[in-house]
Amino acid sequence: MTEDEQRDFQERVNLVNELTKHPGWDVLVDMSHFGPGGSATHQRQIVSGVKDWDDYLIAVGMIRGIHHVTEAPARLNKMVATVVGDGE
Repeated sequence: MTEDEQRDFQERVNLVNELTKHPGWDVLVDMSHFGPGGSATHQRQIVSGVKDWDDYLIAVGMIRGIHHVTEAPARLNKMVATVVGDGE
């Protein structure tokens, strides 16, 4: 990764971190997990028994997608530490 790409990546990660400081972030995470159509809904569908394999794949995909977004800040911060280093 070039220095320009590293700087761009760091700036984007900083923007994501700024999003987590907005009061709406906690609402988004909560609704994504526990609101209608959230991951908890899909988990209940799986535990209760889905109709078929396709419905199972959809439910699992939704859960993974929700977690991918809500866990992005932590994952990106780890990537910055790995790709860019800790500044030392």
